[in-house]
Amino acid sequence: RTRDPADGRMVLLRLTGPGRRVAAEVAAARSAHFASLVARIPEAEREAVIRAFRVVARALGEPAPDHEASDQPGRRHSLPSPPHPSPRQP
Repeated sequence: RTRDPADGRMVLLRLTGPGRRVAAEVAAARSAHFASLVARIPEAEREAVIRAFRVVARALGEPAPDHEASDQPGRRHSLPSPPHPSPRQP
């Protein structure tokens, strides 16, 4: 923790080594979840969904996923994990 030199009311936090490892694990899990979600979307609709995710990411102030990599497992994405899909009805 350090005080923000520009605003003494603020405290700046920095992750420790273990905290960085946990953050990387969470990011990897989120990326895998996102890739799995995108892979389940029909290819004809995938581009529109990716564009919509980019709009949401910008609104959240996060970088958007890489277009070409968005449906490849193991690639990093900065979007929050979407909710689990509800069970499909027969």
